[in-house]
Amino acid sequence: MNCKKNGKRVLGIAYTKSIISEPELPELEIIAIAVLEDPLRKNAKEMLGYFKDQGIDVKIISGDNALTVSNIAKKAGLKDYDSYIDLSTINTDAEIVDLVDKYSIFARVLPHQKSIIVKALQAKQHKVAMTGDGVNDVIALRESDCSITLPEATDSAKQVSQIVLLNSDFSVLKDVMMEGRRVVNNITKVARIFFIKTIYSVLLSIFCILTNMEFPFIPIQITLVDLVIEAYTSFFITFEKNKKPVTGSFLRTALTNAMPFAIVIMFNIIFLTFFRDTLGISQEIATTMMYLLIGFVSILAVQEVCKPYTKVHVFLFVTTAVGFYVAVILFKNLLQISLALQPNELIITLILAVISYILITIKRSVYKRKNI
Repeated sequence: MNCKKNGKRVLGIAYTKSIISEPELPELEIIAIAVLEDPLRKNAKEMLGYFKDQGIDVKIISGDNALTVSNIAKKAGLKDYDSYIDLSTINTDAEIVDLVDKYSIFARVLPHQKSIIVKALQAKQHKVAMTGDGVNDVIALRESDCSITLPEATDSAKQVSQIVLLNSDFSVLKDVMMEGRRVVNNITKVARIFFIKTIYSVLLSIFCILTNMEFPFIPIQITLVDLVIEAYTSFFITFEKNKKPVTGSFLRTALTNAMPFAIVIMFNIIFLTFFRDTLGISQEIATTMMYLLIGFVSILAVQEVCKPYTKVHVFLFVTTAVGFYVAVILFKNLLQISLALQPNELIITLILAVISYILITIKRSVYKRKNI
């Protein structure tokens, strides 16, 4: 028992002169006891502490004795090493669903119960990454959101795993997690710019159908917005370091951040459509004003993406803003727009730009209070 408490396995070696012919063993004479100890993998203790600091819960799933696994976990630095349960003591697999959040260590786990634990965690809105190297781990590895195996794992475990470590050094998982955060956070960050165009294009199409008017823009005009504002910004931001934990849903976050900008753009377009004749503005000039305002509001979105402001972010914002309007001036014939705005038309454009900025500022204030 003391060996088990120290995280070791005990094997007894015995013999008998009797012939074993009944289910019950005859009297045995113990001649030796073998004590086995699992060495900790390289950097395992360091990584458990790192995951804990990052707010990641670590669960240990094992087929061994609960006390043995608990003490190995203690040596590895698992804070909740005494939070364990022997699954051989439960009556039905259905009970596992209620246990996954209560315990950190699951012992005497059958192969099919591993996948039940993974699915139960996922049902509770957890993202599950699992490491395993045996045939008994294959189903659970396949069910997990991120499956990781080792170089000495079975071929079947390697086939179903998304990540196969080249050695048994778990410290590389830190880099894997940081790379995942960088990609997801940066794509979520710049996605709002892409969704702005998608949302206002859909809304504008519906508006044109309802009002029986032509779509005011031609493809080349939208292409300039795609190139100078969307593609240019994305190229810079996507490769930046970003270690923040991933929160929320990608699609929901991107749409939530993009929607106010798209609505402001639609406000400008609808205003100029209905009040164009009243203000004495021609259709060609009104389209030019709409286009300039689309660029302005999209640049405000770039401003948000560039927070917090660094030298690189300031450079990105300034070059995007200047680059867009310089491109409009240089390629006005290709874009088929007229920049011959009268003073009153220029003033109206500036007033709408100021209103757009105020509306976006209000949006920022509301989102900040709601922690969006």
